[in-house]
Amino acid sequence: MVPPRWAAKAREQILETLFPSHCVGCAERGSWLCTACLGGLRQCAGGFCPGCLRPSTDGRPCFVCAASCPLTQLFAACPYRQGTLVKAVESLKYTGVQALANPLAGLLVAHLEHLRYAAAWSDAFDAVIPIPLHRRRLLARGYQQAALLAAPVAQHFGWPLREDILFRRRATRPQVGLPQRIRQNNVRGAFVVRGAAPRRVLLVDDVVTTASTMRACAKALRDAGSGEVVAVALAHG
Repeated sequence: MVPPRWAAKAREQILETLFPSHCVGCAERGSWLCTACLGGLRQCAGGFCPGCLRPSTDGRPCFVCAASCPLTQLFAACPYRQGTLVKAVESLKYTGVQALANPLAGLLVAHLEHLRYAAAWSDAFDAVIPIPLHRRRLLARGYQQAALLAAPVAQHFGWPLREDILFRRRATRPQVGLPQRIRQNNVRGAFVVRGAAPRRVLLVDDVVTTASTMRACAKALRDAGSGEVVAVALAHG
């Protein structure tokens, strides 16, 4: 049984009482990520080839990867290797600081608005789908960090948030620290689509390193009938 959202929220409130919020970047009290540290994060200029991860202005696959890559486009809001951002992501994922989701999701919203203005994409998405955790990991963590990031994105643009379509059907080893080839094998066939696949999907995750997980999700969606699968992550690296 997946823990209810109120249980994770209650845990966060207890943590806030015992350990009052302080910025993960500068330790200033009052918030987990202050305005100055949030505004000081470097942004990604464009997208990435979703196959080989080389820079791509419009986020589309390069000519070498185009024939075999199930992802239509890949974007990330920020380079990951920034001390403040690393601390923020790790605090969100591993120590239960869910309050960090809103300011971090704001970076995703701003990046997507920039991409829309730059005409990297124009059509609305039929579904915003967070990269799912396996049920066992969700039970242990109590919440799904990708969903916390995806919800403000869906609300801002008015796109449906769908957590009832894409599922992780088998537990996989954590991708952190694995070589690229092993990452690909680790997530191959790990995802399944239940129900009708939306025509145009926006996948959301916290960090993209090799994009193996996003490609595996995209393959499951494309095999189920999705026409386009665009992926966006908070950070790349």
